[in-house]
Amino acid sequence: MPTTVCFHHEPFRIDGISAGIAALWHDRSLLAISLSPHRTRAIEYCLGSAGIEQFHCAPFPPPLARDFQDAFAGKRVHWRWSASPRGGTDFQRRIWKLLDEITPGTTISYQELAHRAASPRGARAVG
Repeated sequence: MPTTVCFHHEPFRIDGISAGIAALWHDRSLLAISLSPHRTRAIEYCLGSAGIEQFHCAPFPPPLARDFQDAFAGKRVHWRWSASPRGGTDFQRRIWKLLDEITPGTTISYQELAHRAASPRGARAVG
């Protein structure tokens, strides 16, 4: 039986700024996330970055919803979902891998992250 890929988008406001949280997932793996306030743009981004053509709309599973709520509330999150991003450039994949290696509570600059990715002039691209 093929794995069902699911998508959900919820718009919200932070300090008067329109935003949204959208995710594309299957099983307990996140394939793509978007912060676009626009559902259509979020779908296009998530599907395009994950290389997925078909999906099922479903609400966020409760554990994933709690993780997102905690993250946006500024709480430390011990993610129960694995990140399995698909797509992205070589540079983006290097950055994502390095981000996963940063110890929670540690702060580094975009410049430092770019340097660790062997792109010392790539701070703006990291940000």
